[in-house]
Order: sequence, then structure tokens, then C-alpha cells
Amino acid sequence: MIQVVKIVGRSMEPVLNGGDYGVFFRFSKLKPNSIVLVDHPRYGRIVKSVRSVEGDELELEGTCAHSLSTQQLGKIPRRWVRAGLIKRIPC
Repeated sequence: MIQVVKIVGRSMEPVLNGGDYGVFFRFSKLKPNSIVLVDHPRYGRIVKSVRSVEGDELELEGTCAHSLSTQQLGKIPRRWVRAGLIKRIPC
């Protein structure tokens, strides 16, 4: 399923800017530096970069200093990932 999501905030600048749209698609292969759409129980629906993949757990990070830290996000289970970015639509 394809999802189009409006980017809010600065945590993924300069890869994704606030106001841009991201086109996301469900896929199973995750690797470092993939941009993913995640349903995080504490922070809600967020867009982050995959820092590392260890079995069924991921570490995420933003690409800007204004992002939540990897430590704040914690390791997350793969099942929280909804989709991966396939296209950026700049505003």
C-alpha cells in the first residue's frame, strides 16, 4: 500500500523538509540509511532514518540536530515500521 505523508518539523532536514511530502511503500527489507515511517507508541507517527538493524530490532535517528536522539527513541521492533520512503515531493 502506498501512503503519502506531509512532513512536519525539522528533524529530517535536509533530506526531508517541513512541508515536503513523502511517498512511502510497505517493504520488508530494511537497511541502514533507509528512511522509514514508524508508529512509535510514545512519539506517534514519525519519519526517521534507520541507524542500524540487529535481527528484529532497529535503531533510528533523525538527520538534523533538532531530532529526538537515538537514545530517546530506543531500539524499536521491526513491526512498528509501516513503510519506507520511495520518493520525496518538495514543497
